[in-house]
Amino acid sequence: MSRQRSPMLAVLGFPVRMVRSLPRTVLALLVIGGLLFSIAVLTHSGLNRATSELLSAAGLSTVAERSAAAAAQEREADRIAAESATQEATEQAARAARAEAEAVALAAAQAVAAHTQAQHDLALLTARQVRDRLVQQVDRNIDAAFAEAIPVTGIAVIAAGLARDVKDSCDTARDLAGLEAALGTGGDPAEAHRLAIDAYSCADILPGPDEVPTRDEIWEQVVQAPEMVWEKARNSFPDLSEVDWRSNVAQSADYLRAQADKLEPAARGLLSDWFGRKERQSEPEAHE
Repeated sequence: MSRQRSPMLAVLGFPVRMVRSLPRTVLALLVIGGLLFSIAVLTHSGLNRATSELLSAAGLSTVAERSAAAAAQEREADRIAAESATQEATEQAARAARAEAEAVALAAAQAVAAHTQAQHDLALLTARQVRDRLVQQVDRNIDAAFAEAIPVTGIAVIAAGLARDVKDSCDTARDLAGLEAALGTGGDPAEAHRLAIDAYSCADILPGPDEVPTRDEIWEQVVQAPEMVWEKARNSFPDLSEVDWRSNVAQSADYLRAQADKLEPAARGLLSDWFGRKERQSEPEAHE
């Protein structure tokens, strides 16, 4: 029984039969020609391009083309990845810069708000101190007006009231100097206020203890030149009326002066104690 061949095997075996049917010389020439053609394709760029174009037209590709295509795809992927990384880094740096700028702006705004609030608090404090001092001064002057009119003892009230008025004026000037320093500084308002208060000297704008008239000086002016004293007061108080000084003012003044000798220490001591307070505090520091 003869064996039947498959049509597929017959088709696949046809090239083999064709090669086997060729003479050995022709077969050798074909093999050598194929090798030479392969070498020429690999070494000659023009032939390589022509072969590649021919294979591409036939829908085939060479190993080199596939390698080049794979390399190109890899380079493109690397380029896209690099661009993505660069873009991400740029966006991240921009976000960090925006966050830092916002933090700096917030800190600056908070510093300005704190600085303004500190100045506002010091302004309110100064206003309250000046207001309370003025109220006390007005009340004191009203109460003293009646006591100053009392013969003999009224001179002590006058001297004491004068000393207190000078002290209150100095305290007010010192408070305003501290407020001015606090409002004008770009640093810590509280520290500028404290330094200005400590450094302020009332002697620059107000009379010192030696310039405030004593009881003896007051009486001397009253006895020797009452008209001049009165006219000088009228310069500050225009509502004061004129007085007839032809009466015996000197005798009355001598009597009142003799009765008021014992009141001098109280009036003079109050003024000297206040003006000398800083000097007494600074003496121990000087000895140290």
